[in-house]
Amino acid sequence: MNSLHFHNLAQTFLRDLFIDLSQHSVILEPHWDIDHICYRAQTLENYENLKRSFSEIGVLLIESEVNGRLISTYKLQRPIIFEQWRIDLVELPAPKIGKVTQEGLEHIEVVIDKPFSELINQYRDLPLEIKGLEKDYNQELEINLGLRNIKFHHSSLASVINLEKNERVWKALQKSRVLNSLKEYQPLVAGTFPLGVHTDESDLDLLIQIQDHDSLEKILTSHFKSFDEFEISRSFVDGLETTVCRFTLDGVPFEIFGQDRNPVSQKAYMHFQVEEQLLKYGGEEFLRRVQELRATGEKTEPAFAKALGLEGDPYHALLNQNAKDLINGTGRFL
Repeated sequence: MNSLHFHNLAQTFLRDLFIDLSQHSVILEPHWDIDHICYRAQTLENYENLKRSFSEIGVLLIESEVNGRLISTYKLQRPIIFEQWRIDLVELPAPKIGKVTQEGLEHIEVVIDKPFSELINQYRDLPLEIKGLEKDYNQELEINLGLRNIKFHHSSLASVINLEKNERVWKALQKSRVLNSLKEYQPLVAGTFPLGVHTDESDLDLLIQIQDHDSLEKILTSHFKSFDEFEISRSFVDGLETTVCRFTLDGVPFEIFGQDRNPVSQKAYMHFQVEEQLLKYGGEEFLRRVQELRATGEKTEPAFAKALGLEGDPYHALLNQNAKDLINGTGRFL
């Protein structure tokens, strides 16, 4: 399978999928991003053959074992352009043992800023697959339309890969069991580690929704008091009572930020999602510029704003426009 063949397959698949979505009144909001496309292999032998094919048209970012099978992710040398969407990652899972798999493109995955509960209510009459919501990290919701499906996430695959490949931080996150311990509070991982723009002073940010701050404090103390530099503080942020818990595990600083607002509606996540898209559409040159600014001591949002040439308050400026428009507006990254 060469590049032309794959891109033709992708165009046909996406055209048919969007017809399916339209017929079922599934709407992708303009500021969302199609994160990647999934190509399934029918046999292990085909999986190995497809790896060789994709290595000729893309770069292998990672191959890792997930639930007992290997999954490879490739960054395409030439992104798939479909209408206003740009897809530069392809996920290639090996087949599950004992499960019959139809070979070919099977689904897309979309990064959204809407709580899963809203999507479930919005599409409750469609065939939903919710088992992915049980995952500790980067939960997913799937609308199963048959041959062509769609999944929704709150983090991009690139961010997930950045975090997994940072062995020190990834091991600390798993060892802490913070995602499992706080699962009822819908934790989201954000911040500079998943973005790949961290510095030596960066911490691992986790956002949660909490109503009873006294109960949360007891839970945090119970689970994490034994870790180094453990502390809890309360204040008001954006008019909401906020609990912040900090600790260090194996040299990795953690910060848990909790307030009575769904994590996807918190300012930290809103900035995070914009920055994910900026890094995707800005490419390697933009990433290097942000990293250089971070290395000089710039905070995250000011570094992104400076890299884009934005004026005024960087925290507001990044949220005022669609990330793709910000990139295109520079005239440098198209």
